[in-house]
Amino acid sequence: SLYYQQRMVFNTQLSGTHQLTERDEIHWAASYSRTNRSEPDWRRARTQKNLDVDEPFRVVIPPSANTFDAARFFSNLYENIYTQTFDYKRVFGADVQKPRLTLRAGYYAEYKEREFAARWMAYRQSSANGFDQSLMQFPLSTIFANQNIGFPNGFILSEGTNFTDSYAASNLLLAGYGGGAWNVNDKMNVNFGLRAEFNRQQLNTRISQAIPVNVDNPILSLLPFLNATYKRNDFSQFRLAYSRTINRPEFRELAPFSFYDFNFAIDVVGNEKLNIATINNVDLKYEFFPSPSEQISVGAFFKQFTNPIETYIVTGTSNPVFIFGNAASAISYGAEVELRKNLGLGAPGSFINRFNVILNAALIRSQIDLGDDVTLTQERRRPLQGQSPYVVNTGIYYNDTDRGWQIAALYNIYGKRIFTVGDDEIPTIYEMPRNLVDLSISKKINSRIDAKIGVTDLLNARLMFREDANRDGRLDNKTTDKLVLDQRFGPYVTFDLSFKIQ
Repeated sequence: SLYYQQRMVFNTQLSGTHQLTERDEIHWAASYSRTNRSEPDWRRARTQKNLDVDEPFRVVIPPSANTFDAARFFSNLYENIYTQTFDYKRVFGADVQKPRLTLRAGYYAEYKEREFAARWMAYRQSSANGFDQSLMQFPLSTIFANQNIGFPNGFILSEGTNFTDSYAASNLLLAGYGGGAWNVNDKMNVNFGLRAEFNRQQLNTRISQAIPVNVDNPILSLLPFLNATYKRNDFSQFRLAYSRTINRPEFRELAPFSFYDFNFAIDVVGNEKLNIATINNVDLKYEFFPSPSEQISVGAFFKQFTNPIETYIVTGTSNPVFIFGNAASAISYGAEVELRKNLGLGAPGSFINRFNVILNAALIRSQIDLGDDVTLTQERRRPLQGQSPYVVNTGIYYNDTDRGWQIAALYNIYGKRIFTVGDDEIPTIYEMPRNLVDLSISKKINSRIDAKIGVTDLLNARLMFREDANRDGRLDNKTTDKLVLDQRFGPYVTFDLSFKIQ
């Protein structure tokens, strides 16, 4: 795979804040952003050989063109986003610096438009009988030379572009909201509000010249939230929160455009019938503050999903296919702990005082219900796709403001999670736990120049996917639960140098 991508991102914003009176304030903002992405000539080819035979590798050239064997792919994407917001705030109470009640109201408007077009072609054998099979042993640098093109002995370049390989899409979001913060007394305060969103997703493409695909999903969503805090004393407090959120399909998930994923040797296809997912969230948390720079908290949470969006794997005509779909419902619940600790709090000014440790860990259980569909070829109940049973994030930070040094080492691990949901024919694929270590070092050289180096995946951790062939969810049988992918990407190093004009 010889791949090059060019991207351009432009963003601009104009905003203002106006203090009308001592108690009244408005804030507004307008922004425009544009994204262009071009993939000019992505070249794809495969070589293979029989494992038990002493023979050279051969380039795979099929009798008919496909997107992954000796193929060339071209695409362009253009997206414009326009936003405008307005917010009004008024405070009530004798002390405007510590108001008894603060009310807010406003609106948010966003319009997004996208155009995408792709084209692909591939070399194929020019004839079934006269084709020169020895050409398949040529190296990739010479196999498609001019003398090897033509009928009946050589290759023919075939156009494979489909009608679904281009689409136009737009999304209109209009939201109005109102809410406030109420300091009930010295121990309790409540934040509350309601957001009403009207959203309309539209997408146009074609399956053929005579069969258009027109997606038009206007929907009104009411999204309330409530967050109550009770302070036991100056060092600890309880929090109880409820909110309703939504998850909209991306344009890519809606478009019935087929894209070949080289990492998994699989086609990815969108689903124009996707619905939005609605999530009801409840959180309870206890927070303890040993000092202004330290925090310990423990909590529990519960989430209820309607129409959650998942990725499924099904049998295709030539390759397995990833598709997106809605399940009927799901739940997720668990417990989490957070810690922020300064290692030298009792020794201000010491070397150890420059170190801070942060930890976040969660234990999660989830279950999805696919409903009573009589045509169902999957398990009706199982864990939610993409949800790990546990997640741990931790890091140690060093900060020397006198010398301008900042160093951070971060660690992350997650439990095995469903990558794609299988059916009766293709097993479910799981992403296995992976130990990730990232390192960041920055130095303030002077008042104008800052330098920073970052290393992602310092340990070059293995990314592994296993299929659950015996459908027991355990993935401990190496005979049946075979590896689908075992890959190392290598550390990713970045270097930034910033210069301030004063």
